[in-house]
Formats: sequence, structure tokens, C-alpha cells
Amino acid sequence: MKNYNSKTIVFAFALLMLASVGCSRYAITTDLEEPLHAGTGMSIGAILDDLPADTPEENKPTYENIDYFKEQLAEQIEKKDIFAGVLVGHDNPDYELTGSILEYKKGSGFMRFIFGMGIGAAKVTISLTLTDKKTGEIVFGGNYTGSVTSEFSKGDKMFENVAKDFAKSLDKSLKKYGWKKN
Repeated sequence: MKNYNSKTIVFAFALLMLASVGCSRYAITTDLEEPLHAGTGMSIGAILDDLPADTPEENKPTYENIDYFKEQLAEQIEKKDIFAGVLVGHDNPDYELTGSILEYKKGSGFMRFIFGMGIGAAKVTISLTLTDKKTGEIVFGGNYTGSVTSEFSKGDKMFENVAKDFAKSLDKSLKKYGWKKN
């Protein structure tokens, strides 16, 4: 029987935990062609269910899931300090963020806890677009996928992962233009 040193065991455990926490991926579909207007506000508008029509109701995100996702988007975008203000459902913003849920798998926390190894994983793919309300032009957008495979994470964590990735990708795109935070 091999004798593993403690550093190897700690490294393997850390790698396993990192892999199981959840992952997010994204693909930018519309990149910024110029920086956003300084000192502007943003509203988070409709996040629509764009799942196949024959998807049973129990396999769709709830209104609570979507509200939680909107809260996470507002929180993550505010952390990046991109806009003067981020509001959910504001009527007259300079920019509006909207989205469509393209894929949704609720997963099972119980199955993740009992079996691990990705069994019971939760996954969501959301198309997000940021629109300049004055021109009606989409200025930034992408498809974002979040998943949760860890038995120690709630399925809602996938929405937080998507929100973080959106804020991070918008901030990264703005930095190409020497963007200065508000």
C-alpha cells in the first residue's frame, strides 16, 4: 500500500472541492463597441422562460427563482460599481438588462448529498442582453451557464454563478476602454 504524504492529500482534497463547488461558463454574443455612458443607471427587466413549450411546470424555474436571480444580478453588478444605480423593475433606466432562460435543470440536493459525483446536479443557461434604452440597441450580451454539483451547495447557487459571470464579463469588456468606475 502506498504512503501518501499530507501535502498530496490536502492538494487532492482542495482540487476535488474546487471542482465540485460549481462552475460557470459564458459566451459573449454582443461585445461592447464603445464604453457605456458614465454616471448612468441600469434596470433589471424581464427574465423570461424560453424553455421548450412542452416542458412540464415542475421542471421550470419558479417566480422565486427568477426573483432571486434578479437580486443576484443587481448585487453582483453593484459590486463592480459600473452604474450609478442598479434597480430591479425601474421604468426609466438608461440601460436595461433582460434575459431568457434557455435551459434549466433544478437538480436534487438530496441526490448530490447522497451520491455526489455530479448526480443530482443543477444547471441553468440564460441569455442576457444589456440594451441602451435611448437607442434601443443591444450594447452587450451573452449566454451564461451556471451549474452546481457540490453536495454542500444549494441549487440556487447556479443563479449566483451566472450573475457573477455576467458582472465580471461586463466589467472586463469595459476595462478595454479604460473604464473608470462611478
